[in-house]
Parts: sequence; structure tokens; C-alpha cells
Amino acid sequence: ARVGLCAERSVELVVGLLGILKAGGGYVPLDPSYPQDRLTYMLEDSAPVAVLMQSNTREPLGALSVPVLDLASPLEGEAEHDPQVKALKPHHLAYVIYTSGSTGQPKGVEATIAGLANRLQWFLRDVLTEAPVTALKTSIGFVDAVTETLGTLLAGGSLVVFDNAAVKDLSVFARRLRQTGVSHLVVVPSLLKYLLQSGEPRLDGLRTLVCSGERLAPELARQCLAAYPQVRLLNFYGSSEVNGDATFYRYAGPGHVPAHSVIGRPIANTQIYILDAYGAPVPIGVPGEIHVGGACVARGYLHRPGLTAERFVADPFHGDGRARMYRTGDLGCWQADGNIVYLGRNDHQVKLRGFRIEPGEIEARLAGCEGVREAVVLIRDDGVGEPRLVAYYSGPAALPAQALRAQLQAALPAYMVPAAYVYLERMPLTSSGKLNRHALPQPTAGAYAQHSYEAPRSGIETRLASIWQALLGVETIGRHDDFFALGGNSLQAVRLIGLLAKADCRVTLTQLLQHPNIASLAAVAERDGMRTRDQAVPVRTTGSQRPLFLVHEITGLDGYFTQLGAWIDADIPVYGLPAVGWGEPQLRTIEGLAKRLKAAMRAVQPHGPYRLAGWSFGGVLAYEIAIQLIGEDEEVEFLGLLDTRHPALVSGGKPKWAAENRPHHAQLLELCLAYWQQHSPGGPESAKLAGLAGVEDFSALLERCRAQALLAPDLADVTEPDLWHVLDRIVAHGDAQANYTVFPMPLKLHLFVAAHEQRDDERPPHKRWLGWNAILPDTQLQRIVVPGTHQSMVLEHAQALGEALSAALHAAAGQPQPALQEAHYTPLLTIDAGSHRRESIVCIPGAGDGVVRFMHLAEALGGARPLYGMQPRGVDGWRVPHGTVEAAAAAYVRALDAGQVARGIHLIGHSFGGWVALEMALQLQAAGRAVASLTLLDCEAPGSEAGWLGRTYTATQVLAKFVEAVELALGRSLGIDPARLHAADEAEQWRLIHAGMVGAGLIPRRSQPGMLRGPIRTFGAALRTPYRPGRLYTGPVRLVLADDPALSREANEREQCRTVSELRGWAPDLVAWRGPGNHFSLLTPPYVQQVAAWWEGLRAEEGVQPVT
Repeated sequence: ARVGLCAERSVELVVGLLGILKAGGGYVPLDPSYPQDRLTYMLEDSAPVAVLMQSNTREPLGALSVPVLDLASPLEGEAEHDPQVKALKPHHLAYVIYTSGSTGQPKGVEATIAGLANRLQWFLRDVLTEAPVTALKTSIGFVDAVTETLGTLLAGGSLVVFDNAAVKDLSVFARRLRQTGVSHLVVVPSLLKYLLQSGEPRLDGLRTLVCSGERLAPELARQCLAAYPQVRLLNFYGSSEVNGDATFYRYAGPGHVPAHSVIGRPIANTQIYILDAYGAPVPIGVPGEIHVGGACVARGYLHRPGLTAERFVADPFHGDGRARMYRTGDLGCWQADGNIVYLGRNDHQVKLRGFRIEPGEIEARLAGCEGVREAVVLIRDDGVGEPRLVAYYSGPAALPAQALRAQLQAALPAYMVPAAYVYLERMPLTSSGKLNRHALPQPTAGAYAQHSYEAPRSGIETRLASIWQALLGVETIGRHDDFFALGGNSLQAVRLIGLLAKADCRVTLTQLLQHPNIASLAAVAERDGMRTRDQAVPVRTTGSQRPLFLVHEITGLDGYFTQLGAWIDADIPVYGLPAVGWGEPQLRTIEGLAKRLKAAMRAVQPHGPYRLAGWSFGGVLAYEIAIQLIGEDEEVEFLGLLDTRHPALVSGGKPKWAAENRPHHAQLLELCLAYWQQHSPGGPESAKLAGLAGVEDFSALLERCRAQALLAPDLADVTEPDLWHVLDRIVAHGDAQANYTVFPMPLKLHLFVAAHEQRDDERPPHKRWLGWNAILPDTQLQRIVVPGTHQSMVLEHAQALGEALSAALHAAAGQPQPALQEAHYTPLLTIDAGSHRRESIVCIPGAGDGVVRFMHLAEALGGARPLYGMQPRGVDGWRVPHGTVEAAAAAYVRALDAGQVARGIHLIGHSFGGWVALEMALQLQAAGRAVASLTLLDCEAPGSEAGWLGRTYTATQVLAKFVEAVELALGRSLGIDPARLHAADEAEQWRLIHAGMVGAGLIPRRSQPGMLRGPIRTFGAALRTPYRPGRLYTGPVRLVLADDPALSREANEREQCRTVSELRGWAPDLVAWRGPGNHFSLLTPPYVQQVAAWWEGLRAEEGVQPVT
């Protein structure tokens, strides 16, 4: 049973504590200094059977419905002996201590008797050497109070009670410590610091000093040992969740203090694990999250099962399968001597562009500035959009923020320099003597490094200042103030670019970095800020021919656009298609990158024929852009690949770009290695770079490269954040290429091959064609050798490449383009000729499916009407699928006309085919043609955020979804391990799926994996296709929704109601029905007969009921 204990530090408090524990109860400490609302919540949450209190602590508790006992009142019938609680077990409750909770309400930690007993036994055996005189100064609401009281009493020592007034007044506190002969003191480091700085009388009687609750800085430990040489200084580490203490460290003396904050080794019957993000133990010296296991681990959080499951996890390193460990959220690392170094809270860090920020490091630097006595740095987010570093400092007087910022800028990377500097006469403390972070004030305008104020002059300067004020939360901004000095960071810079664009003020991130104040940025915006990164770069806009579009390469830099464009025929306009700006969220699929560039291209040239070329990685993007244009039934006249290898020939593959392999580190080393191999072949730099491959921290790697002069010259002056952005864009592009499946397409590929990279007599055919002959026949490949290497062909040899490219463009323009199979594809197939010709049924299958899906429906409908199916283009594996719903619908409407299908058309679309059917109905309606009926079978709502369709998918994700769909249709698993599928290369992935489908009897055993190319390609195209109708459909729509077998009935009902609501936004006259079976089986017996009967009669049938 839980019993509340609300008392100030006193003899009565100790009596109440002992009484509850001896009676077999678990005590719930209720600090009377807490606000009444907090105490009320703790009482409601813990639901004690009784509350022990003092007369002066009764009022804060408010109205109580449980027995209340005054600790000062005499008890009648008091027993002479301690109670004997026979049923008491080690796993029973000892106490519930409430700690701060992230939800805004405190959370109660349930500690066990076993954990409490283990801690006290260890304390008696390993910490105390004699019966202590202990200062009882810690609030009962904190776990340190347990050691102060019970530990002292069990050792036969004495308790000296300090009330709140004595603890808060350092002079009184120090005198009382000396006068009462306290030998054992538990303090938080911040209180110890004030004691040392107070100049109060020496504490000669002090023998053991325990620091706990905060990080003990090495300098403070040295000061303490110098001031109190007779003291054993101990550093305890733990929390309420582990009964207070999990590790401890004893300092040997002032000359033997480690350089880092050491928390020592585990206490008795306690295990410490330091694990990485994947739950694996880290090596010595490598940071990880501290996990605590053993007897000390608490039950969990009272009435908080979700949070308990999150923080108290199974201990995989313990033989007992029931054992758990506590995830502390603290960072640490092992030392070679078996001690642990404490590295701070992982939730006190920010990760900015891949860099970890440790506030303690900044605090140490700030505390070293002249005029600063103490410093605290924390992350604040005061509603201005992005967290920022704020420094608080005390000292004799306030210092100029600019001066402090300049000193830190000289010692720290830019991303670690605080944005604001707040002067305080004294740091605020809690009732327990800890730093009260919640009482630290929000920075005012004077806390920022601002120039002398000069008001904005022009309209654009005023606009900029207004946007900066809202974004940065700074009240007054002058025209010479620096965006980053005011607290702006790279994430806010990205937001700023978007906000400026909305205000019709277009600048790039690079321009902001180069011109970070209002006056200079406004001048740039007025001069040439009209183009954004999502628009084509005009290299040359004059000329009578169709333009050539050049696609960016893997670094995303666009320098080759102008270098090569200068040598393209002057009658050909040239545009560059730029990468996503660095510092902005990077796209990580080739399909997504190509879609963005296609939009930029079509903004210049709305319709084809198009001309495209791309160097290196840009050629892969150009290939996909061409596929997407063909998918929209646009014409592509020319496709040039400038020394572009098929992605399968690019070294490294998917593992190279996996996060666990630190691709940013690898790219930095690769860029430097490429430079030194070209400019100093055989020199020592290559070996030195190879020796840095094992450096795990990016900042450390970059610093070592700088120190050893290993950076390529063009990287030497780049700041670490900017360099991270450059590398992040390369990594995003590399990862996209490694996860791209190249499908065939009908165009001729003009391969411009660097002569230095090719020796025909030494190259096998696949390398002569740069691997593209693996996917396209030789008849579609034209090889053009140009001078230079892969790099120099667009630099020193740009003229020769430009001339060759111009000649190829002229040749392509002068030749009649062969008619593409896609342009003459006929999708209309007759499933049932029917006996009456007045009306026809036209069915459109879903993603990756074919018209065979409707065979059972045709049988169930009885053959009265002709029934046609629209076979999606690309199912055969060779043609390019339609890339938009609108293009597919337009092709199908043309097929209706060509096939002379009866005018009374009933449209039925399944899944993705429902979108196409809706678009067909819209196009027919716009043309003044009647639609007899429109039926959607288990179709998502266009533009929905909850479905499968219209999203970004890698090739692997498409395959995983394909397996999921096949298994749903089959009704059983294909036996494919998802983890193995994810890790495999492309060829192995296709073999796994093929083998699974063969084993399930879906395809012949003698077939090859290539037979799946059509279904998977069209399936992936549909998954990636977004759709938002251009207008409302005003005709009637009938929707049938099937249950998802993976969801409960209630969840299915919620999802179906959401779908109906969203679809009615596009088709107001919609009636919805709940159908039988699942997404696929509703079109197979016996369910399809029920659907057919409903469709014929439009009334409720067995298995088909209206959605209400």
C-alpha cells in the first residue's frame, strides 16, 4: 500500500519514513513547498491509503478523502515492537518518488525493497568507514534523502536536520555544518561551488563529501580537494529509476583529478551497459547511451505503461529473460581502467547538420572569458521556430554580447557559438540547491550581438527586417545586423529563403551566407534575386532551335553548365537544371530528383520535342527525366549521356551509402584522395588519408585533415557546416543512384565517352557501352568518343565535347524520329463481347495489375453487356508506363473512340484504376459525353496523406510493397524475409521474389525473374504517381470499400469513413458501400458474385452494405 508523507525536514519526517517502511508500506514523499496543483496531481496519481503530515503542512494538501495522521500527535495503543509483515517480498514497493515529466505532469517512479536494500547495503560496506554525522538537507522528494536518512541510521550515525532557510542561506548553512560537526555531506555540484566561493569558515570536521545529481566538473573537484584536503570526495551517478545510485568514483587527491567527469564503476549487484543506437555495446572510448541493469532497477512509472516500456527495456545481456535495464538518456564511454566518463544528457544536445553540440564545452569556454564567473548554456525554443543556443553568465557586471561572441568565435566552431548572452547577478537555484533551468529568463534584444541601430531604408529592407523579426524573435533589427549573429542558424536560413520567396524576394542560400545583413542582402535581391533553385539556369536564351537542357552532376554544382554551354552551337539555347540547394532537404530517389527537374524544364518549354544531356550522374537523371516525359506522352528528340556509367557499374552499391557506413566521412576522404592522386601521385597524402578511415566523429576527422594539410584546396576554407551540406548532397545523390532500377525505354542513347577512359582493345563490350547494353539493344546505342578524362572532358576539353554534342543534336534534328511503341499502344481489350450493344462496361485495373483481374466479374455479370478492360501500358515489361493519371486517362478515352465503344459507358476502376476511371469520367464529362455510371472498387482518395499512392519510393520499397500486395491477394506469405530483401542487391531481390512466387504456384517454375519486370515496373509507377483532380466530378459515384485484414473492425471503420469523407471532396454525389473480402478477393469468387449482384441492383446484398 502507498502512504503519503508530507513533512518538512524534521525528526517527525524521519519517524514517518521509518514507520511507513516498517509497516510494509511504500512511502510517497510530498514536499510541502511544491505548488498545490502539483501536490494534488501526485495525490490523485498515487492514490495513497493514508497521508502522514505535520500541522503546518496540512493546508497545501487541500481536501483529502483518505485518513490523515498528524505526526506530532500521540498515537494511542502504540505497539512495543516493530510490526512483522510476513507477506513482504523483495519485489514489493519501497517508495514512489515523483520526478519531472516531459508531458508537463510529474511521473512517479516505483522503487522496490530489493533495490533500496541493495543500495543501502552497498553504501554501508563501500562508502562509510565510520558512524557518520550527516546533514539532513535534501528534500524528501529527492532520492538522495534516502541515503542521508536510512544510510546514516543503519550505520549507527547521527542526523543533523537543516531546514529550508538554513540551506538557502550559505552563511548560515556553512556555520551550522561547522558547529554541529557534520562529517558526511551530500551536495549537488552547484551548491558545492557556492560553498567554495562563499569564503565561509573551513569545514574541518567534514570527512566524506558526496557529489550527486549533476555533472561534477574536474575543475570543481580540484578546487574542493584543495580546499578540503581531509575529505574523501565521491562522485555518485544515478537517478530515481535506479534507486538513486548506480555508479561511484572516489578522487585520489587534487593532483589526480581526471580531465573528464568520471562517474566510476557500478555499485554492487548493478550492471552498466553503454550501447550504441542499435543496442550494441560500444568499444572503449566510444560514446554511447548508458543503460543500467541489476537489482537497482525500479519497477517503472506508476500508471505510465507506455513510458515504462520505452525507458525500462529487456536486458538482452542477462541470463534471466525477465531482467530489465533502464535507458538513462545519459551519454558515457568506458575508459581503459574500467571507469566511465560522463558525457552529458543526450536530450540536452542538438544535432545540427550532423554535428553534436555539448553545452558543457561551450560553458567551459565561456567561463574562461574575462569577467565571467559562472556560465550555463542551454537550448531554448521560445516559439521563434528553431531552437537556439543561449548563454547565461554571472560576474561583476554585464559584458557586451558582441565581445563574448567574438571570444567564443575564436575558440569554437560557428555552430557552437551561442546566439544570445544573458547576464544574471546570480544563477537561480531550486529548493534542493540545483540550478533551476526553468527560471532562466528569455533573452531580450540586448542579449544579441547587434550593431548600432540604423533603420531599414528601402521597401525591400523593411520587408527583410520584418521577416527576420518574426523568424528570429528579435524585436528590433537594423540594416547592418547580421542574420547569424542574431541567432540564425542554417535551418532557419532555409526557412528564411522560403519566407522571402513568398514575399516575392528571391535569394539563394549561398547569397544569404555571402551577404548576411539586411542592407547587402536587399541589394542582392534587387539586383539578381529573381531565380530560385527550382528554376532552370539560363546559360544562353537566344537561338532559333529547341533548347538543350543540361542536368547537374553528383556534387550538385552547376559550373559545367556555362563551361560546356559556351561551346554548344550558338543557335541552340542552353539551360541548366540545378540541384536542390545545399542546406535544404535533399531528395533521395532518382525518380523524385527527375520529377523536380522535369518541372523546371517544362516551365521553360511546356511541350516537346525535348533535348536532354547530363554529365556523369546527371546522365542517369536525364535518362529518368526522358522516361517520365514519355510516360506523359511527350516526345524526346535527343538524350545524351556524357561519360555516364550504368548505375550497376558504379562502385560501392547500396552499402557505400548506408548510414552505418558513415558515407559523409567516406566522401570527404574520397574528394581529398582524388585531388592528391591527381596532383601528387605517389605522395604521402594518400597513405595518410587511408589512415583516417577509422575516425568515427566527423568533426574530429575534419580537424585531423586540416591539421595534416590533407584537404583539397577548394575545401580548405570551407566551414564545417557548409562542408557537411556539400557532402550531404553528394550522399543523397549517391544513395538515390545506388537504389535506382534502370528500366528499358525506346529512345536512342548518345553515349559521349571520354577517350582517356577507353581503350577498345582492352575493354569488354559492356564497358565500351558503359554498361548500357545490359538494358538496351546495340541498335539504340550510339557511342561518340571525345578527348580527355571523365573530369577534363567538361573542363579543358569542353570545346571538343561541345562540338561533338552540337553535331549529334543537328543529326538528331535532321532525322525523322521513329514512331515510339508507346504512341501507338492500344490498351482496349475485350473481356466479354456481350449480347446487347446499347451500353458497355469498361474496367481499369489497379497498380501493376492487368485486365485478367476482371475475368470473374465478367462471368458474375452474366455477359449481357460488352465488358472491356484497359490494359495498363508497360505490363509487358518493354513499354514505358504512363507517368500521370491524366495521361493514362486521355489515352484510354482515345482508345474508346478508336474502338467505337458504345456511348453508354459504365466505368469501373479498382484501386489505382479508380483514379484513372475518375479522371476518364472528368474528361468525358468535359467533352460533353455522358457517363452511365462510375464505380470505384476499394480506391484511395486522391491527394490523401494516409494511403500508398502518390508517395516517394525507392526501388527496394517498391519491391517490398509488391510482395505485400501479392501476399494479400494470395492470402498467405511468400516466405520472403523482409530484412534479407532490404539488404540484397537488385539481382538478388528479384530472384527472391521470383522464387517466392514460383513456390506459391503463381508463375511457372521454368520462368525467369525478368518476367516480373512489367508488373513491378507498372506497380512502382502507380505507387509514385500523385493525383489531384483538376475539378469536381458532378456525376454520381459508387464506392465499394473492403476491409484490411491487418486492422480491427473499429480501425477499418475509421479508415473507411475517412476515405469516404475525402473522396466526397472530389465527388460530392458519392454513395459508399462496405464490400466483402479484402482489397483483392472482392473480385474473386465467392465475393465477386455479391459485388456483381449489388452493382446490377444498386441495393444492399449479402456482403455489400452501405457505409454509414
